[in-house]
Amino acid sequence: MSSVIDENKYYGGEQDVTDAVKVKLYPTNEQKCKINQNIGNRGFIWNKMLRKIKCEKVKPTMKNLNKILKELQIECPFLKNSESSSRQQVFIDLIQAYNKHKKEGRGFPKFKTRKNSNSSFRIQANNNNINLNERKNRIQVPTIGKIKFKTSKEHKQKIEESKINNITIKYENGLYYGIININTKHTPMKHHFEAIGIDIGIKRPLTCSNGLKIEELNLIKEEKNIKHYQREMSKKESGSKHFLIAQKNTGKQ
Repeated sequence: MSSVIDENKYYGGEQDVTDAVKVKLYPTNEQKCKINQNIGNRGFIWNKMLRKIKCEKVKPTMKNLNKILKELQIECPFLKNSESSSRQQVFIDLIQAYNKHKKEGRGFPKFKTRKNSNSSFRIQANNNNINLNERKNRIQVPTIGKIKFKTSKEHKQKIEESKINNITIKYENGLYYGIININTKHTPMKHHFEAIGIDIGIKRPLTCSNGLKIEELNLIKEEKNIKHYQREMSKKESGSKHFLIAQKNTGKQ
């Protein structure tokens, strides 16, 4: 016998959620120069700050790195061609990367090079400085201007009806993209909760009152697979990539 639980107790109604929409950008040649300069400035600031941390043992705090940024802006006036929040975002990202290294054991932050260059920068929204214009196919971005973009009608409507938090402009494989972070409304689906009876048997492990049947596992086949990957492990160097893959398949984590 089954019983339906009152779903209204589990339905929270409309909720505010954070989401991201990726759009393809079509900047003019002048806008491409500005975008590339913003990307270059980000790498320049990152490397200068990282050198201070690594070589001069400067503690990576908001206060210390903000002070370094102010000094850099005096020494290198071209940095002011970048939007202010994009410059500040560099040391926020650097602090996060450093903390992941210290707390989670991840690799120490690396210097930006041509081979290792996250070709992007982020601008925070403030006082509606990032917005869609009346033509709906261009997005206004500080220091860059109105950039033409394309996306689906659904995504465009989603952006128009949401609050923009920031935009990350990215260059990859010769193309430009914008990842727009937004606050939007989400209505959770109503879930149907149903209690069921479960019968545990010998030939068939589980039979549910709703008709679901769980068949017996083929343990012989599973045992053969485990032995196969154990043999594979014995042929690999301990700790290597292929060793860990074989180890995972045996279930020995």
